[in-house]
Amino acid sequence: RNFLFVDTSPFCLKTATHLCQEVAEVVALGGSVMVYLMPQRTGWHSQADNAVVKEVAEFCRARQKLCFNSEPVPQVALLHLSESYYKKNLPLFNLGEAAHPLEGALHAMQELHRNVDILTSKDAIARLDEYKLVVLPEQSCISDELLAKLLEYVKTGGNVLATGNNLPQKYGDLFGVTPAGGDAPVPVLKCGSTRFDSPTAVAANGKAAWLTGICQPVKLSEGTEPQVYGLKDLDSKKDVTEQVIGTRRKIGEGTVIGVYGNLFKSYYENHYFVFRDLIGQMIDAFKIDWLLDIQAPAWLEVVARRQPQKLILKLIKRS
Repeated sequence: RNFLFVDTSPFCLKTATHLCQEVAEVVALGGSVMVYLMPQRTGWHSQADNAVVKEVAEFCRARQKLCFNSEPVPQVALLHLSESYYKKNLPLFNLGEAAHPLEGALHAMQELHRNVDILTSKDAIARLDEYKLVVLPEQSCISDELLAKLLEYVKTGGNVLATGNNLPQKYGDLFGVTPAGGDAPVPVLKCGSTRFDSPTAVAANGKAAWLTGICQPVKLSEGTEPQVYGLKDLDSKKDVTEQVIGTRRKIGEGTVIGVYGNLFKSYYENHYFVFRDLIGQMIDAFKIDWLLDIQAPAWLEVVARRQPQKLILKLIKRS
């Protein structure tokens, strides 16, 4: 038979420490864990492997009372929209690059110590008001129903952070912008790779980095403020241009911030600290009254969960 992917490496069980690091994420979120062991042809299980799984099981059981049957504490909603996903994935079942911005946003929120839930379109429309911040990571298609819900959510005090170079063309009214200089540049194929004639860099805390793909500069409507300027090279002062690629706008009691480039996809691809710092600065600009603020390295993740009459904060060391 011909399979798309074939793994020819022999089975090798990870160490107990490695497995405990992996299952910690699932356990902290209230989930259950299964560790798969490869038996011998006779059905016999290695006693050494059983000892490893015993240690992992004890790790899980020690945390069961404070983790299992817990509920999430809404803080950040990360939207995963089917309309956008199915425009970018590789049919039939392959992800392709469709989930890269979503994963980049998830990693950034975790590393910025923000408790985050992933919501589909249906869940978002039903539950948006529970969250203090809604993040749309390069979602190319937003339904009219969800767009109306987002506007209502912001007017009543909600906060939205969205990225993507298509936002000014398709949803400029929400962000208070129009495209500057026409549409975003079209990628061209050079030497077997996708290149762009006008790449854009961004800066945070005196450092700069190139974004993946291109950005869409914008003109600002009344009441919209510049938040991010594009750089033509990697000197955070000398190379700043007048091109606005990120904006902030108050609508009613809430705020909308947009960055018109592939910020979260860029973070997924290399996890460069400049992008994380920039994301953190924009989140700080909302001035949200968070449940918890932590000053800690990026490798410390915070998970907040509830049980009846109990708030539980869990810290996961990912280093």
